Amino acid sequence: MPSLDRNPAVLIVCMGKRDSGMERCALWQQQAFVDAGIESVLVCNRDGWIAQQAAARNLPIAPCWNGGFCSQTFAWLPGLQWTLWRLIRRFGDRLVAIHCQMPREVFAAKRVAGSIPVVFSQHTQTNMVLATLRRTVDGFIGVSPAVVAQFAVFNKQEGIECPMRAVPPYIDYKRFIEPALFSDLLKIQTRHESSLNHPLTLSSVEWAKFDRTRKSGPIILQIAHIPTNPTQKNHPLLLQAVHELVYKRHTPVQLVFAGGGNAESLKLLVQELQLTDYVFFLGSSEDTPALLAAADINILASSKEAFGMVLLEGALLAKPTIAARGIGAADWLITDRDTGFLFQPDDMNSLVDTIAFVLTNPEKAAACGQRLQERAMAHFLPAQSVATTMAFYHEVKK
Repeated sequence: MPSLDRNPAVLIVCMGKRDSGMERCALWQQQAFVDAGIESVLVCNRDGWIAQQAAARNLPIAPCWNGGFCSQTFAWLPGLQWTLWRLIRRFGDRLVAIHCQMPREVFAAKRVAGSIPVVFSQHTQTNMVLATLRRTVDGFIGVSPAVVAQFAVFNKQEGIECPMRAVPPYIDYKRFIEPALFSDLLKIQTRHESSLNHPLTLSSVEWAKFDRTRKSGPIILQIAHIPTNPTQKNHPLLLQAVHELVYKRHTPVQLVFAGGGNAESLKLLVQELQLTDYVFFLGSSEDTPALLAAADINILASSKEAFGMVLLEGALLAKPTIAARGIGAADWLITDRDTGFLFQPDDMNSLVDTIAFVLTNPEKAAACGQRLQERAMAHFLPAQSVATTMAFYHEVKK
């Protein structure tokens, strides 16, 4: 078995062609491995988004020819298997694992891997893993304890035994943390001040989309793609909560939605609830750190998430954070009223009470944000994720 002092190598297989959370996690993961001195090659479609991004970052890639077929078909399997076989021969016994993002990639990798562990990394809550595990995947990595627990139930039902580990998704943390916050050991040196009493402004987002001259008030930020069915992210519940705060509790909060997608049905609901002066849609933006810096509260109202990356992103900026209890990484990151604030899923009154508590207890909210930042930096930065992942690879290889 290769050891960490023999320059171990890992292959990351992500054949997706578009910009999605799966592709971004694969890129961040590879960057984390490279930064840690672990040789890592990204195996991907030649003409996909992820290949372009990896090349722009000078990350090692092994592009596969997919014959012009959509990656949803199996027509590209021979090309992927040939590429993997060549890489396996190249790295020899230094190859620790083949890390796959999708079940069909595991299927291809297992046919050429030999004794090399093939690990499946799942970033969504779905039963797709069952088909993969029946093909004897060697290990499973979930992005949160909630995902691992879900698959443990599936596996028990199917009589499948498979080593599992929860490893948080890799994040491009340098975008969120100022260099001055770090020492050589990535320990906190200073604290972000709370913005509850002195709102900040965005740096590079088109601020004209957010008309601050309408109504003043604390900014509640929801960063998430707006799906065709907005109930998937509980956006209507969040709008109902804002209506309750504005008209019944006389708290003129400002709710800002940031994310692509079709917001037409939500805009109609905003008009119906008479919230046009209190709710704003910024659309898609790449400046997530600036958006979070301008917010007073970072919120994720979803009733279903695998992880909820915005929770970790807000944590790195020490933002007071609200999330639904038991959803994604909420309970992993947040201890209620200690590092953040949890409400009961799908319960509008619980959500309203939680927002109101945060707004009326700014010192408590700021202290929770600071402790949340400490937890994120102690357990969720790439160095910790790499160490946990490598330990799991070696455990599976035994």
